[in-house]
Amino acid sequence: MSEDQTSKTLTPNLARAFLRVFLLILFVSAIVAVFERYDNGQWWSADYFASLVIPLLLMPICVCLMFVPRRIRWSATEFEIQLRFGRIQTLPWTQLYAYGSGYNVFLLQFTGVSTFQIFAGAFRRDEWLAFRSFLTTNHPGKKPSFWLGPKAIRWNRKA
Repeated sequence: MSEDQTSKTLTPNLARAFLRVFLLILFVSAIVAVFERYDNGQWWSADYFASLVIPLLLMPICVCLMFVPRRIRWSATEFEIQLRFGRIQTLPWTQLYAYGSGYNVFLLQFTGVSTFQIFAGAFRRDEWLAFRSFLTTNHPGKKPSFWLGPKAIRWNRKA
């Protein structure tokens, strides 16, 4: 991305992403434990609670490694992303095929490359909303009819 263009940058916070996933799993586990207590009349065993350490640590780490890029930068003409493992990819917005929310990730599909799956919870809310607003304002016709896994399906829409 050339420096003369006005660009904006999204820098993720890994601690924020880790904590969001960790607390969600902890919350769901607590609710299930309470329902089990009222359904069976007994609490989970100490060993069962100890076994929760594995998903409580493994899931947030996996989310941070797979769905949180190092950096996202965009301008009016280009999109640049540096994934956790890989090189920086710079793509023109003219190659954008679709964007939108999937199952707990935000998806950006450009022609010729794999779909980018991004965990939005890693970014500050105001910065993320500015990015979403940019997409909605500048690329309104790129919302898909639905997502089939990481692939967007767009029906031909009349203007």
